[in-house]
Amino acid sequence: MKSKTKKAISNTVKELWKDPLYREKQLEARRKAWKNSERKRKHVERLKEYFSKKINRSKHSKAAKKSWSSKRRESMSKKMKKLWKDPEYQFMIGMIQNNPSYKKEAAYKAKKSAKLIDRDPIRKLKKSNRCSKAALEHWKKPESIKVASKIAKKHWKDPKYQIAICKAAHRKPNKAEKKLDRILQKILPKEYKYVGDFTTFIGGKNPDFINIGGKMKLIELAGDYWHDKSYPKKRIKCFKRYGFDTLVIWESELRDLNNLIIRIKEFNHDA
Repeated sequence: MKSKTKKAISNTVKELWKDPLYREKQLEARRKAWKNSERKRKHVERLKEYFSKKINRSKHSKAAKKSWSSKRRESMSKKMKKLWKDPEYQFMIGMIQNNPSYKKEAAYKAKKSAKLIDRDPIRKLKKSNRCSKAALEHWKKPESIKVASKIAKKHWKDPKYQIAICKAAHRKPNKAEKKLDRILQKILPKEYKYVGDFTTFIGGKNPDFINIGGKMKLIELAGDYWHDKSYPKKRIKCFKRYGFDTLVIWESELRDLNNLIIRIKEFNHDA
């Protein structure tokens, strides 16, 4: 096909796509066609076969690198900023992210990346190859982290912001929290309630368990992998300002039930 005829076809197609009715019809036809599992399977097979060849992979890689110039990045950034100013677009993205199937996929990707990528944020960025040198340099500076921390703390003081973030998170108790909850309900029935799903905030912090029997007591479960040694002191100090006594239990302590039960009972009966 000659270049002139290609351009002519391209222009006619562009003109047609400007019509919203035509666009909607085409999209509907594509959706119906894509529901066919056999068509999907064939399409995936064709792609796999195509990308199994090293020449095709290198072609696409080079083309992608060329197309992703600084000018294109800037234009994409401007477009996205414009889009995010539209409340309808924000709502649409929120609806997609709250979809259970999307959440499962996101959780799977998060677990996969957690196994592959280091916990250190700088090394994580370097390994992922998804950020520019400027971004790496920016997050290496302690000033940048301090500014980001201040902004986050400012946002968290707003109750509306807290509610919005918590609703979007849909947090549920993990295995360790469920185990501790069972222990608490067995030894101290109707004394402690799980509130780690962002239902309760004290001084901008979300405790894991709160006493509902009239005592100003909290129980926090700390993950050995996720939290450092200074975590218990910080949490106890934070909640003490508001008159709460806090017991911090490490995840590893759940293995030794006898000692754990003694600790919980002593803490609960302590005046």
